[in-house]
Amino acid sequence: MDKLSGLLSRPSTAASGWLARAGLPTPPLAQAVLPAMEPLAPHLFASGVAAQWADLDPEQAFQAWAARGGSVRGDAVLGIIGNGLHARLRCYSAGPDVALFMQRDWSPVGDGEGTAGATPAMAVEGAFTLARLLQERAAAARANGRWPEGRTLVLVDDAFSSQPQRWGWTHPGRAASLDDLAADRDAYLSALVSVRAL
Repeated sequence: MDKLSGLLSRPSTAASGWLARAGLPTPPLAQAVLPAMEPLAPHLFASGVAAQWADLDPEQAFQAWAARGGSVRGDAVLGIIGNGLHARLRCYSAGPDVALFMQRDWSPVGDGEGTAGATPAMAVEGAFTLARLLQERAAAARANGRWPEGRTLVLVDDAFSSQPQRWGWTHPGRAASLDDLAADRDAYLSALVSVRAL
């Protein structure tokens, strides 16, 4: 068995090791998720039901999650789809209160659009930082008893979509759809303000 096959046969080592070698910033995933992630391809990992969404673009992944009633909790996708100039970093996280579906450019040159000339690594680090802040504030609101029961805050961030960022709240007892999410260039900040207002 070659070195890569051996690495990929141990999911917790594979996801953690790959993350370090890829030079990625810390993703907005719970630490407990990384050991549960299994390799789907050399640079793509998923846990649980989220493995079914790994090949889907963020909007499609959101719709697959919503079709299950948003009931999936704790499952995630992390990895790179494509290669070279077509490389895209995907990070999907179905957390207990926040569901994130992110796809960013990870090509060597970056597209420069929508990122104000930032490199792909800088744009990803910024998005990951804001997503982690959103998760932390959601956890604090939950701990203080302010989180609305049965609701999930959703953020869809796809640098390759005609509407790159969308966000919104799911409604109890009603299937979520893309129409429930507001297209918003400042989706992360708007979502943070919404959580702060709880």
